[in-house]
Amino acid sequence: MDAMEIFYKIKNLQKDKKLSNNKLCELAGVSHSVLDNWKKRNVIPSVPILTDLCSVLGISLSQLFSND
Repeated sequence: MDAMEIFYKIKNLQKDKKLSNNKLCELAGVSHSVLDNWKKRNVIPSVPILTDLCSVLGISLSQLFSND
């Protein structure tokens, strides 16, 4: 699974939860540049940031990286 596949998985979960980028970042405690840089530079954020995003979205890190 590459960076953009994971990015779009996060975006789909975010959409399902009806969370704006601002709200997702606020709840996860991350800066807006995390999502912007992820998409623009095709670079996956650090594990702690992904863990925080997953927590807000109600999934585990392993679920994020699974192909299901």
